Amino acid sequence: MLVLVVLATSCSVKARSEYTFKFQSTDGLGYRAPIKFLGVEVGYIRDLHLAPDGESVVATAYIMDPNMRILQGDTAHVVMTALLSAPEIEIVRSSTNRAELPAGSTIEVSPLSKETKDFKYHADGLVEAIIAARTNMNAK
Repeated sequence: MLVLVVLATSCSVKARSEYTFKFQSTDGLGYRAPIKFLGVEVGYIRDLHLAPDGESVVATAYIMDPNMRILQGDTAHVVMTALLSAPEIEIVRSSTNRAELPAGSTIEVSPLSKETKDFKYHADGLVEAIIAARTNMNAK
């Protein structure tokens, strides 16, 4: 007789962790925008909506990477990694000597820097001008 025993205790898999991210400005951040840590995608944004204060925006954030731990004191920023890329969230570790931030906690997210916003504004204008020029050229 063959007996198969499976020990589930050694196979604990962390389910996704859910946090609330709060923004003063989403800077174009959209549904399913990636959340990254050290450049590696660890989660995504969902359910962007206006906060009860009527001024800020809140979003549900899911951390899908079972090895990712958001620690107390970590910060989150809206960033753009390339000229024409969509905004994303980057989590920055403040110190490794901190306790884990409990799932369900709220994390304030810093907006894009003024320099990045200005650069994006001018780059978007340049792209629009190129598209318009190409459209006019193709119409002739």
